[in-house]
Amino acid sequence: MPSSPQLKIVVYQSFAEAASLRPKWNALAKDNFMLQWEWLSNAWDHCQSQSNAQRQQLLIVTLIAPNNEIVGIAPLYRRRGLAGRVLRFVGDAMICTDYVRVLAQNDWNYAVNERLAEWIASPDFKRMHGSIDWIEIEGHTLSDVGWVIFWNTLVRQQWSRQSFSIEGTWLTQLPLQTDSPALSTLLKTNIGPTIDNQYYKLFYDNLSKSRKRKVKKSFKLLNDGIVEFQVLTTKEAIETEWPTFVDLHQRRRVSLGQPGCFFDPNFENFLRSASLAFAEANQIVLAKLIHQNSAIGYLLIFTAANKLAMYQSGLHPDFEHLEPGHLINSLALQYAIERGYKSYDFLRGDEPYKSGWNAERIQLQRTRCTSPRLSSQLFNNLWNAGRALRGWGTHHTTSAVNQSTD
Repeated sequence: MPSSPQLKIVVYQSFAEAASLRPKWNALAKDNFMLQWEWLSNAWDHCQSQSNAQRQQLLIVTLIAPNNEIVGIAPLYRRRGLAGRVLRFVGDAMICTDYVRVLAQNDWNYAVNERLAEWIASPDFKRMHGSIDWIEIEGHTLSDVGWVIFWNTLVRQQWSRQSFSIEGTWLTQLPLQTDSPALSTLLKTNIGPTIDNQYYKLFYDNLSKSRKRKVKKSFKLLNDGIVEFQVLTTKEAIETEWPTFVDLHQRRRVSLGQPGCFFDPNFENFLRSASLAFAEANQIVLAKLIHQNSAIGYLLIFTAANKLAMYQSGLHPDFEHLEPGHLINSLALQYAIERGYKSYDFLRGDEPYKSGWNAERIQLQRTRCTSPRLSSQLFNNLWNAGRALRGWGTHHTTSAVNQSTD
């Protein structure tokens, strides 16, 4: 196993400065689109850096092996506030990046996470970037080996750790196939998709009786021409549909007495820019549901490797009688199965409809690790007292993503 002292650390303080890292960065992100350059660079440039910019410092930490190969990347930022100085992962807060981890080459995972923790706790970090009172990482899993190594390294240096459960993600494993006709071909016929497709039937057979009825209703509406389903993947198509997608999302949220994620123009700038960047990389699907020549539903879906992940939706509140959420989810899942994807991720949020699509819950965590300095411990004690009053450790994070599509 490579040892951590072999790793050299180089820090970039802007995404523009770190642009040459993009190919390696995306290779290390593997099957998580939320860890890719396109996601995190836009999260920072269009959303997070716009909030209290003078109090925030971007630190893109690269870890380099003796042969000069980059074997690890940690996109972090340091933020100063009344409650202290905190180190966080880019893409947190309302962006709700899931399955957060330090980007590390497999054979260097232990060394990368150990070296990163040692460096953050060292006088070198304080001299170059200022002191921190704690590290707070949101959206990671308990089973992530890298974070276990990272936290344990800090605890050995007398840092104190607290971890809390937040909302979970919901992942559906799909039946594999290689020779089934694509859904786009089926949609060109007057018949449309049917439950008779052998691979979709494997999925369908495991649904509850009530969900099966909704799927049958969905396909009947489609086959009778009452609704139409389209899959849009080009940058031009997504740019054209974007205003309507945002409008439907906001209409639905306002009808439920919620502000909707696009009430913040910085968030909309982020998601639009990220979506167009993924379109250029052929990693996005905008599923569209049409009734009487007008859009009544959208799903914004990202792809990476053999996985689809649904991040956001927009449903017209005036057409709830058609149950557009069930309908568009049915068709999106069939699209995923027909195209040979191995899984469909509903991402963060514990909305009840997700389990009905054969999805299994994956618990996410928020972990806070506090410096052993007396002032930091005092800050942490005050923070814990405030958390106890607010119920921070027991309530679930309100996600900007994946708000109910059923």
